[in-house]
Amino acid sequence: MCASAIAWRWSARAAFGKISRCPASTAEAPRSSSARSCSGRSSFANCQSCWTAFARSRARLPLCRTSGRAAPGEKNRGRAPVSQQYQTTLQREVTFEGVGLHTGGRARVSLMPAVQGSGLSIRSGEDPFRPLTSDLVAETVRATTIDVGGRTISTVEHLLSAILGMGLDNVAITVEGGEIPVMDGSAALFAEAIAGAGLVTQSAPRRRFVAIAPSYYRDGDRLLIVLPASSFRIRFTVDFEQPVGSQYFAGEITPKAYLREIAPARTFGWLHEVEALLARGLARGGSLDNAVVYDENGPVNELRFENEAVRHKVLDLVGDFALLGAYPQCEIVSFKSGHRLHAVAVADLRHTLTSGDSAIAYP
Repeated sequence: MCASAIAWRWSARAAFGKISRCPASTAEAPRSSSARSCSGRSSFANCQSCWTAFARSRARLPLCRTSGRAAPGEKNRGRAPVSQQYQTTLQREVTFEGVGLHTGGRARVSLMPAVQGSGLSIRSGEDPFRPLTSDLVAETVRATTIDVGGRTISTVEHLLSAILGMGLDNVAITVEGGEIPVMDGSAALFAEAIAGAGLVTQSAPRRRFVAIAPSYYRDGDRLLIVLPASSFRIRFTVDFEQPVGSQYFAGEITPKAYLREIAPARTFGWLHEVEALLARGLARGGSLDNAVVYDENGPVNELRFENEAVRHKVLDLVGDFALLGAYPQCEIVSFKSGHRLHAVAVADLRHTLTSGDSAIAYP
């Protein structure tokens, strides 16, 4: 979650209604632009300069989505390169307490072992558990907020990021309060607790989202592409005002890599925005202990990574994709994407699991 993201209030039903199917030529247009910007030396997905050229050359366009189709016979053939994996759950319960980043209120969340095949489930207080998927997303203003039986729970992305990043398939989540505790502003404490509790491998095969054709999502100069891949990989480019500037990260998301390279990256924002955020009822629990703050000269507190900002954006993306309802086996290429675009993409990709056009559920 990034304090500089545009604050869009969004209802899940209304936003999904705005998804429009783009003609194939629109989806291919960025590739011809990229060839000019890098003289054909790199593909669009691999060239950072191409991303920048594409973003700056386009006027703001309405949110749009395009999915490719699998080649003939690919649906039946596509399972061959997929190796068997098995579901996991926690060995024991873990609990976290603290304040919410935006509300400033006290919050408590517990993660409990769950039976195989149950996936992620969540409840507020003593209410019944509900499946935790993109169907619950209610708002994406500076954080991902879900609606659980009429009660909203905000800033769920850091906890969900740790769950997916650490390879946890089945877990029951109980939340007391209207927000997930911010902890130190990253997912490190969540991920470390999951690693400390240990995972149990269950006998059922892991349900996976296996991309078999590209899917493209665009909102103005923000772009997200989902590509077929043999593992879960992310390439992310951000382009903020100085002193953050442009940053890039690329890597495979495994539990070991996630714990070391992604989980410690903290949420961030600008000093000049603090008063405006407080006036809107946001960032009431924020401090230098749980956020990186920038002024005109650079970060006020010490960075954990030189490119900590883009690593935190990767953290957010992983958390939002935890709502897919299956482990993502795909490569995600992102330019400036945020919670709104992630939510629309994940909701749409969930539908492709039933249609089989651009992804399959394995097994």
